[in-house]
Amino acid sequence: MTVILEGPDEEILWSIGRRIEAGRFELPTLPSTSMSVIELANNPSVEFSSLVGQISVDPVLSSELLRTANSVMFAGEEPVDTLHSAIVRIGLRALRSMILSVSMRGTILRSGVLAEYAEDVWSQSHSVALTARAIAPVLGVDPERAFLLGLLQDVGKIALIAMLSKECKGGRVCSPELVGRVFQAYHQTAGAAMARKWRLPAELISVAGCHHEWQDNEEFARAAALANLAHHIELAQSLRDPKLLSELSSLPSLLFLAPQEETRQRLLSIAHASPEPEPALPGSYAGDSPSSSESGLPSAAGASGA
Repeated sequence: MTVILEGPDEEILWSIGRRIEAGRFELPTLPSTSMSVIELANNPSVEFSSLVGQISVDPVLSSELLRTANSVMFAGEEPVDTLHSAIVRIGLRALRSMILSVSMRGTILRSGVLAEYAEDVWSQSHSVALTARAIAPVLGVDPERAFLLGLLQDVGKIALIAMLSKECKGGRVCSPELVGRVFQAYHQTAGAAMARKWRLPAELISVAGCHHEWQDNEEFARAAALANLAHHIELAQSLRDPKLLSELSSLPSLLFLAPQEETRQRLLSIAHASPEPEPALPGSYAGDSPSSSESGLPSAAGASGA
């Protein structure tokens, strides 16, 4: 059900709507180092020494790369202690995922006035990404590709938080209802614009711009359906809602992705497993993070249906 806004909240909603429709809104940028590394990693024949040269100037990326390479997900018999060895161990796909995860988290958490909502958006985005990675093998999808689809489907909320922060300066309060409505109405439009500015692949741009009505995403319907399914599974798990869990079996995106009963049951078993979250680690790429429902914040991100 759509909440009806009145007074100042309605004015802010319409103001943001007019700016977005006119294309007059600022889009947060990724750090230049992150952009450079991502562009290099998109080339399968890149010299790893070039990647090391770029990453080494950023202490945050360097430490996160070493942490990831020595995490449970990638750890070998011996720990790695150089950036080159770490890249060799995790590979280019996982490197791209790690860079985008760390950079997106830093970009989101720069928010001031709406810091609580920013934390909520990051927590949910990362949790959906982990869910997408978990179900990917069942669907024959590369787990790192699925991770990015889950992580970036709601990337437009970063731009909307920045816009709301400007509107809510000077003591003005942004209500949960206003934040939820702005997210619901505009996060896909803002998401496609942000993904383009970040020079992400066409698939990620398309899914960021159209994942709720995934059937309308004609070019990347399967990717959009995967992002949609991961969102619904994460939401049911984080809320621990038996009704939402039971409704997953008839979810259109599930039926589209898994026409075979056996595949559907494997996906549903993952959804019903509801693993307990682990404490978030710096960067939140290799480790789990608390779900949005456990943050103690108004669930503006969840209320938007995003």
